[in-house]
Amino acid sequence: MKLLSYKTYIHPGQGTPGEGYTPTHAIKDWSARTTTTIELYEKRQISLCRFAEILGISLEEAKQFLNAENIPLDLGVDTDEELQQDIENA
Repeated sequence: MKLLSYKTYIHPGQGTPGEGYTPTHAIKDWSARTTTTIELYEKRQISLCRFAEILGISLEEAKQFLNAENIPLDLGVDTDEELQQDIENA
């Protein structure tokens, strides 16, 4: 039976036993990536779909995550004028 390192478990195919990459490191990495991704989403630099993709979660989980953090969802245009602008810019 082959022993699995933390890094190999968290990132399959990477790392070797004893590398020192612990679950704590993984949590810190995910936390930093999440913070950056939230900032990009709030600045409307990425879409909800891209937000979910970066974090490796489903679209529904992304919506729940943002709602839990009291971050308004940007689900598209709010007015007919915005829709017309999007069509013209496409």
